[in-house]
Amino acid sequence: MTDNVKQNLMIDENTAKMFEDYIPAGGVTTPEKMAQQVLYLCSPAADVITGDMLIADGGQWLVGNAFYQMGKRFLDD
Repeated sequence: MTDNVKQNLMIDENTAKMFEDYIPAGGVTTPEKMAQQVLYLCSPAADVITGDMLIADGGQWLVGNAFYQMGKRFLDD
């Protein structure tokens, strides 16, 4: 998680750790990993991918949004 995300979402270290624990891939992505995905999509290896939406959320959509899960946890307590 970048410092910018933490600052804009007012997330402290404990909350950031809880947020990352909800993501199946082990945490939020990095700018470098996102750049690798863009480079792949611009490469000949991805020439059969057309007009699709690629979700790069570390698997959150499979288990439910991490923000929702965290909020639900606080409400349930």
